[in-house]
Amino acid sequence: MIFCGHYQTLIQQGEKMVNGSHLLVTTKGKNIIGHYDPTNETLSIIRLDHKGSQVYASRTLMPIVNLSLNTKEPVAAGILQKSVPSNTSSITIMLYSYFTKTLVPSPLTIETKTDESVQLSPWSLSYSPEGDLLAVHTRSSNSQYIFVCDVSEHYKVVSCIKTTSIEEMIWCETPRGKFIVSTCNDGRLCVFKVNTESIEFVKDYNISSSAISSIQVDHLGKGFYIGTRDGNTFYMDKSTMIVTRSEIVSVDLPVVSISSTKTTLAISHNNGTAQILRTSPISEKREADTVTIDNLSNCGVKSTPNGTFVYVQNDTLVYEKDDHLFSKTNRKRKLEGDSDEKSARQHVSDSTKSRDMNRGGHNKDNSRANRGRENRDNRDSRRYGETARDNGRDRRERERDYWRGKERRK
Repeated sequence: MIFCGHYQTLIQQGEKMVNGSHLLVTTKGKNIIGHYDPTNETLSIIRLDHKGSQVYASRTLMPIVNLSLNTKEPVAAGILQKSVPSNTSSITIMLYSYFTKTLVPSPLTIETKTDESVQLSPWSLSYSPEGDLLAVHTRSSNSQYIFVCDVSEHYKVVSCIKTTSIEEMIWCETPRGKFIVSTCNDGRLCVFKVNTESIEFVKDYNISSSAISSIQVDHLGKGFYIGTRDGNTFYMDKSTMIVTRSEIVSVDLPVVSISSTKTTLAISHNNGTAQILRTSPISEKREADTVTIDNLSNCGVKSTPNGTFVYVQNDTLVYEKDDHLFSKTNRKRKLEGDSDEKSARQHVSDSTKSRDMNRGGHNKDNSRANRGRENRDNRDSRRYGETARDNGRDRRERERDYWRGKERRK
């Protein structure tokens, strides 16, 4: 199926019980969107291109709480809401493949080996940028682990490490190798280096006194955008791991997601709003560089490599280009400005007319009319005088002719 612009849900929340919440993910490698719709209980994988969008959808029997897209193969990995293993040596996740026109789900059991006998539940997962590795974060009652799986070896675990207090994790590739950066609920960032058959802790960084709720690599891969539960947003340079920009947006609301494109940055909060900021180029008027989107779901605003922002608004999946967001706002502002300018021009015209009236505008008009009548009267009087003179001259000539004739008769 081909959809352009909007992907409309079919069933409203009031008609059936919604199980779970909206889940929305994108990837930096390709223009692919993953969307779990709790209303219809469907998972949709949407591929964007210049022709529109190709949608692969499948019903799900259980809500999906975490999802990651593979940029190398048409596969997505997900975690179900009640994904509890039956024993202590394995975890179960779901794979959703879309090699054909349909989305095919299949469960995957990953064999795990730890130093302690604990029952682990998958909490979050993330494909590496090249799609060759999958990191799975698991939790138990008193411990947490990160397992790194080789995709080409049917998701065989190649390394694992025990951790604490992880909230979210992302991949980061540098000339020095592959790394996993995780956020912690105590305000730290933890960095792990992923080797061929091992994963090791590198360093942690104290970022905030509040828990870090969101992290995203910027579109150039040069740094991280970091959001906290107390509403602050930071930018950290990847080469130095130093915060170079602090409090990009400071709102007393938890940040649920951060996404960036080449020219814009989207920061979503847990009250259903998101601020879209233009990062380059900066125009002269700052108010023209920010767009606010309301009535969002709890998954926030995401972005794709081609500069498309994706969000769920009023139970409708919307995706539109970042420049269209600003052009739409600027066009609205321009129309409002044109209306204001027109009103201002009308106001000036009315004011000028009123001022002329107060200054005797009607008297001026009357005086001009009077001068016209006076000129006409003068012209008429001149004509009358000329006629009178002509008549007098004729009379005198007649009298002279009369007397001359009388003298000749004598």
